Amino acid sequence: MQFKQLISALMVSALLTFSSVANADMLLQTGIAEVGTTTASLVKKFSVTFATPFSNKPVVVVTPSHNRSSPSGAPDTFAITIFSVTKTGFTANVVRVDGNGGTHWGQALFANWIAVSN
Repeated sequence: MQFKQLISALMVSALLTFSSVANADMLLQTGIAEVGTTTASLVKKFSVTFATPFSNKPVVVVTPSHNRSSPSGAPDTFAITIFSVTKTGFTANVVRVDGNGGTHWGQALFANWIAVSN
């Protein structure tokens, strides 16, 4: 199978799987958290409060996103670990892992997140 066909098949499979589990009781929320900059800390903690509380503790996935106002972006690499999830929000740690700037960063870092519960 060619690469493009494989990717298409995976995308269709993911869409079908997702749509088959979606129901009226499922709640999905997404957002972008502004993490900001840090100059003195190896780890920066940030929290998100959901617009609508979940009735059950959701599954949360978070990915870092560079400063979108920079035309070329920034070469920094980050890792995010969620360490607390409740029905009303989550808290996570972010750390720069590429080693090019020590333990800090000057860009306005963002975090894209999705939370799902039934």
